[in-house]
Amino acid sequence: MSVLEFLELGGNRLEGEIPKSLWNICTLQSLSLESNHLNESLYITTICPNHPLQELYLYDNPFTGLFPNLTIFSCLESLYFSNTLIDGVISEHHFANLSYLTYLDLSSNTFTFNVSSTWLPPFNLKKIHLSSCKLGPEFPSWLRTQTNCKVLDISNNAISDSIPTWFWNTITSFVEINVSNNGIKGIIGIDAQASIRSGMLDMRYNQLEGTLPNCWSRLSHLQVLNLGKNHNLSGTLPTSIGSLASLEALHLDHNKFTGALPSSIKNCSRLISLHLGHNSLFGPIPDWVGESITQLSILVLTSNNFNANVPTTLCRLQSLQLLDLSLNHLSGTIPKCISNLTQMMNITLGIPTISYEFSFTLTILNQTWHAEATEDDKIEVTWKGAVFEFGSRLRDVKSIDLSSNMLSGEIPTEITSLVALVSLNLSRNNLQGHIPLRIGNLAQLNFLDLSSNHLSGSIPPSIALIDDIGVLNLSNNKLSGKIPKGTQLQSFDASAYMGNPALCGDPLPNSCSGEESTSPPHQFSE
Repeated sequence: MSVLEFLELGGNRLEGEIPKSLWNICTLQSLSLESNHLNESLYITTICPNHPLQELYLYDNPFTGLFPNLTIFSCLESLYFSNTLIDGVISEHHFANLSYLTYLDLSSNTFTFNVSSTWLPPFNLKKIHLSSCKLGPEFPSWLRTQTNCKVLDISNNAISDSIPTWFWNTITSFVEINVSNNGIKGIIGIDAQASIRSGMLDMRYNQLEGTLPNCWSRLSHLQVLNLGKNHNLSGTLPTSIGSLASLEALHLDHNKFTGALPSSIKNCSRLISLHLGHNSLFGPIPDWVGESITQLSILVLTSNNFNANVPTTLCRLQSLQLLDLSLNHLSGTIPKCISNLTQMMNITLGIPTISYEFSFTLTILNQTWHAEATEDDKIEVTWKGAVFEFGSRLRDVKSIDLSSNMLSGEIPTEITSLVALVSLNLSRNNLQGHIPLRIGNLAQLNFLDLSSNHLSGSIPPSIALIDDIGVLNLSNNKLSGKIPKGTQLQSFDASAYMGNPALCGDPLPNSCSGEESTSPPHQFSE
């Protein structure tokens, strides 16, 4: 044991406390005890002068008590201590003597991070992971000294301060910036002269306000920009967003943006996810969505003031898995070319196709930095005026929502070729004609809402083939005849069929007297 340098015991079922003798191995450089069940307090002492420990991995353990004294490890470079039950306060005293510290992860803990506003850390970190560890309410001023940092995550810390102007000059070489899920106020004050190399900027779930600066050309490496759910960002979208040629995800949802979509956004040809829902944007949905931007998996424009027809160029989005144009003023018919959305034909058998994770690599000063941005938002499905979270992760859903518009004409039969659809909402439009006979081909549907239209004729027997349907609403149409028999159809509340005076059969109170029972459904072929 006297020459032991590396000890890796992570991912086992170790319990109790860490043997005190481990800290007395005077040659130990790396200790990995992560992802165990170690649940005692950490009291760390050593007999080793100038202990050589450089890497300490203790994350994902239910340690109790107070944060340990690590200043005895003056050579420490990497400290990963996330997701424990350690309590109390961490102060600058806990970091004294750690001048070589480079990687710090204290995220998802219950202790309070409390240092003075004048603290000058002895280290200059490359990666800072301090999410969910009570860092607020003030914006941490010591970050201005971290000029070597490439990854910064201080999300979910109840920071209610504004972002100081020095921050935008400090982060010029940061690859990943996550300040989401705080209460950060004020404007986005990016210095128009700053050249920021960040690949990800996540500022969602804050209280930012004002207009967006027109200096996005200074962030030419940006691949993920998320300013969603600030609620008070306003004004028109700046044309310089179109200079973000590497952008893969643009989320500006739940704000007060207005105006038409600037045509410059068509230059963002690598976009995979575009979420502009819940704003006051208006005008036609431009044809360049589908012409210039062709790789979209997610397109959410819900709850705006878009008008005119649904452009047929959307049918070119063969990778599209989530289309939400609901709550707008769209008119005309549903394009028959909707069958060209071929990704919605692919049943993944539980393997998600939308990764909704963005990986990017940047080369800065001849060093390569890899980062990942994972989005944990959930899909919102509207039913009877209420909004529901659908499924556990957005990545599992293939969905079309065109509800609450002014669409007319028939439901195109071509839509029944999208056999991987999990959610289809065409409610609150002016659709006419029959429900497509082959609707049962959409056997993966969990959610089907065709309510509040002018649909007529009988309910196709094939609908009974959709075994896992959990939400069905055909109310307020002109449907007639007997509700087909099926394992699910009779289990729904009668309100799912109400408002169709000529419709009869269980679960409606009016029976279809004298009518023969519906024959068992069979699969319709194309």
